Amino acid sequence: MGFAFEDMGLGGPRPYPLGGGERRALTAAVRLLEDVFPEVSAHVLPLVSVGIAVENPVPSMYLSQTPEVIYVGHRMLERETWELADAILHEALHDVSELAHQIRHLLVHSYVEHESATTLLPWSVKQPTRRYFSTWRLLSACHVYVHLAGFRRSVVGPTAEQIEVPTSRARFMLDHLLASPHAESLGEDGRLLVEWMDSSLEAMRGVRA
Repeated sequence: MGFAFEDMGLGGPRPYPLGGGERRALTAAVRLLEDVFPEVSAHVLPLVSVGIAVENPVPSMYLSQTPEVIYVGHRMLERETWELADAILHEALHDVSELAHQIRHLLVHSYVEHESATTLLPWSVKQPTRRYFSTWRLLSACHVYVHLAGFRRSVVGPTAEQIEVPTSRARFMLDHLLASPHAESLGEDGRLLVEWMDSSLEAMRGVRA
């Protein structure tokens, strides 16, 4: 596990000991997901076998090197329940995307990750490292953001700005996935997924808990 964290510049991971308060926070976050986002939670959460709290400044993370495992940064355990639930859902959805990548025709058979067209994420421009996403990373991340947009509309707590973040990011990614050159790299299931995400995001307009 350590090499994966270090390769991503996250430093060495150290498991964070959980006291009674932290355990209650995690339990409350999972219950919130089950209460306000039941259909998604029922399909997503059972696929996560292990959740690990780590002493790390990153809020949460998923690593393809450790499937069925999600990591939550220790500082998230002190945040509002909906924010911790949001982080758990975020990483659990990445796990689902990775599984779907293995068993569904999301990308054309000729797709090669390191040869894929890439798109600059505009919200990364002011970050230390600009981020360019391949077709696969756009598809995987968009899948996450569409669901987060739905969750944040379903729960009491997020501000209008906090709802807009996943919504606008999903919209940006969908616009690129629906157009050349990324659209040509989508397999049959990938095209269907993009169409579903597009219609789902449009249906959310004006919806809020």
